[in-house]
Amino acid sequence: MTARAGPVRQRRAFDAPLDAWFRHQDWKPLPFQRELWRRYLRGESGLLHTPTGSGKTLAAFGGALLEALSDSPASSTGIAKKPARKTSPRA
Repeated sequence: MTARAGPVRQRRAFDAPLDAWFRHQDWKPLPFQRELWRRYLRGESGLLHTPTGSGKTLAAFGGALLEALSDSPASSTGIAKKPARKTSPRA
């Protein structure tokens, strides 16, 4: 019996766009940053407490950046875009 060789489908990481940017900088996202991005994209809220210089800014903005970079309501990453806020015209 031989195994069927089908197309290998690579799973795209939820944070692929940011991961690529980090790699371009010769950096690597820290586990707490990725966890924060994941939780943001799930709609969770929380408090981030970590020392100065540890990557808080990239951790805090990463989820919103990923959300903005997602290209469809149900992209292959599983990230759903929130509908844009409607604003009323100013009088």
